[in-house]
Amino acid sequence: AAALRRNGIRHIDLLVVTHGDADHVGGLGYLAGRLPVDVVWYPRFQDSGLMTNVLSALAAEGAELMRPDVGWQATLGQVAITVAGPLRRYASDNDGSIVLRAGTPLDPDVVLLTADIEDVAQRELGPPDAEILKVPHHGSATSDLAWLASADSSVAVVSVGANNFGHPSESVIETLEDAGMTVLRTDDSGDVAFPISRR
Repeated sequence: AAALRRNGIRHIDLLVVTHGDADHVGGLGYLAGRLPVDVVWYPRFQDSGLMTNVLSALAAEGAELMRPDVGWQATLGQVAITVAGPLRRYASDNDGSIVLRAGTPLDPDVVLLTADIEDVAQRELGPPDAEILKVPHHGSATSDLAWLASADSSVAVVSVGANNFGHPSESVIETLEDAGMTVLRTDDSGDVAFPISRR
């Protein structure tokens, strides 16, 4: 919420809850009653207790709750968002995360937002073709290195905090750098933002 306020955001058109892990859901309860949220997308195949509580709080404040299918789209200003996953029900909640492609209507593959998907879902998703890759699962060793190396991305963003549970994996960082990507880590760079505009 602090980063949103710093950037002058006082209203959320679409909030995507990628999956029910505490590090992805825990802070969202803070938004309820503080920032209006119009629509919340959350995963089709998951129902964690924490996620259910957060969704209930957001719905009580007027948010519309929706479980999107692959292919769902939303356009927010100049940004076009398409749901790319999960492709099916997975044994792992991480693989069942909502995956998004974001860009413009004419260039929909500017950013691939992979949440916490691991090797199985990565391979099934297909090549990570986007200018910017949000590296899955905080750069953990659960990624498929061949999948990462196949990315046609110029920038790789690793969302990781100071208490990083051993993330990111050195082999993941090396793979990304060897593939020619500039790697930005939020534990080093802080918040990372990229403008998306029509070209």
